[in-house]
Amino acid sequence: MAVFSVENESLYLVGENIDDNNKRIYIDVDDILSIENTSIPNNIFHSDIYKDIFNSMFTISAEAPVPVKVRFDNKFNIYKKIQRLHILRKNSKIEPKNISKSDKYFYYTDTVSGLDDFASFIMTYGKSASIISPPELKEIVDASVRQTLSRYEELENE
Repeated sequence: MAVFSVENESLYLVGENIDDNNKRIYIDVDDILSIENTSIPNNIFHSDIYKDIFNSMFTISAEAPVPVKVRFDNKFNIYKKIQRLHILRKNSKIEPKNISKSDKYFYYTDTVSGLDDFASFIMTYGKSASIISPPELKEIVDASVRQTLSRYEELENE
């Protein structure tokens, strides 16, 4: 499958590495040096698995799709921003659907490939976003916050 990443301004091929136990991979087309014909059948072309992967990609990723749930505070323009994301994401939901100014928070659920990139996106909302699931997403954010704090501690000790 060919996928263009707006974030990276690159075209990628997503598929399986036949030399590595059919491990899922993505390749920037700028890195391709040559192409050759083989007699190996392409059993993934138009497969439902790769359609699901495409629909769940947050950015370019060959990771398996993972369900995510995030609670956002209903302040500033956060709801409008997440609503714009929801329009682009086939598998996403916002609850409650009809939010009012009196609602203190709302939930965003989705199925996402690329937890690291999704974590970076969530962190842009700071304390206004709380990860409900999965635990792996929480761990990515926790590790990033700890790493940031340790950098500040290093600077204080200089």
